[in-house]
Formats: sequence, C-alpha cells, structure tokens
Amino acid sequence: MNKLGISLGGVVLTGVVALASAPQALAATTVSSSASGTAATARVQQVAAVTTAQKLARLRVLTGKDAKDEWFNARVNRAHDRYRFVWRTDGCSGVTNDPLGFHFWESCARHDFGYRNYKKMHAFSSANRLRVDNSFLADMKWQCDKQWGPYTTAQRNACKRVANKYYQAVRVHGHLGG
Repeated sequence: MNKLGISLGGVVLTGVVALASAPQALAATTVSSSASGTAATARVQQVAAVTTAQKLARLRVLTGKDAKDEWFNARVNRAHDRYRFVWRTDGCSGVTNDPLGFHFWESCARHDFGYRNYKKMHAFSSANRLRVDNSFLADMKWQCDKQWGPYTTAQRNACKRVANKYYQAVRVHGHLGG
C-alpha cells in the first residue's frame, strides 16, 4: 500500500477515516490549504449536526401531499445526503408499475421512501402511515390528471379507479412490506 501524505493545515478532524484499496490518484492527493480542510470539516459537522427531530421534520415535508416535486428534486439532486435517507425502491411491490398504461412508478417510489424512512427512524406510527398512504393516493391521482397522451375523461376516471384500488391495497397490506 502506498503512503498517503495529507497536510491538514491545522484542521482537527474527529472520527475515524477508513481507507480500503485507495486508487493511485488518491494516494498522490495532498490537501494543502486550511480552507480545503475547513470545508471538509464543515461538511462532516453539517452531516453530524442533523438531529432526529430535524430529520423527522424533513421527512414530514418530503412525504406531504403537496411535496411531490420537492421529493423528486431531493432524490435527483442528492440534497438528501445531509439526512441520510433510504432511497431504494422496488416500485409498486408485487404489482405492475403501469396498470392499464398509467404510470405509477414514481408514486410507488415516494411511498416506499416514506415507509422505509419512518420505519428506520422507529416513527412508523398509524398517523405517519396514513400520511404516506394519503400522499400516495394524491400522487397517483395527480398522475392520472397529468398523463401525457390524448386520454379521454373516461380513461382518466379509469386511472383514478385503479389508483383507488392501489390505495386500498396499501391501507390493508402496506404495513407488511418495506
């Protein structure tokens, strides 16, 4: 293993840093200015500074009925790193993501996000579950209204009936997954 020389310029780092099979480029890296070290320390402190209450508050925002776009932007832009949320999803678990051609994958992904993170934080109460489920229904209905293509009123109403079936399924069985 090559020696790694890092000048921290008076910055004290707390915590443990583990390096496993660092690439050659990393072995030659030298952080020489205190500004760079300070920025790295500030990032560590920023991540560490998030309290459980702050994380729950952010989770409430991202799982709210009117936060679909904010959730999507956080997911795409990696703004969630500070909170270390669980973003993995299996889409619409056990059923199709696009019943009758209506695209519900994103609605299912946000639903998974809510369930998995409330469970991880041991805050999966009936109120939080209802909040996530109601947002899921609102997301699907929004999708029915905003579907691309020349959908008729009858097709959009059919989409909303399917959305209601998906909602009923998560209300009855949703707590078992995620």
